[in-house]
Amino acid sequence: MVGMMLRDSGVPEDAQTLARQGLITLRSQLQNALSKPGVKMNVETRAHLSESVSRIDEALKANMQRMGF
Repeated sequence: MVGMMLRDSGVPEDAQTLARQGLITLRSQLQNALSKPGVKMNVETRAHLSESVSRIDEALKANMQRMGF
């Protein structure tokens, strides 16, 4: 999904919009899991989720720069 947003300018605008919304939703779910009090997770899982949030942030930022926002 991320690659589609960043690399293929021939992708229909509707598909890009849906992909972006999917990333926003996934980012929110990951953040909720990371910040939920009382949830115990091992360091590897926490690191993986944090890295995923960072990569989503980079993809969304790159998409906004490409679009001129």
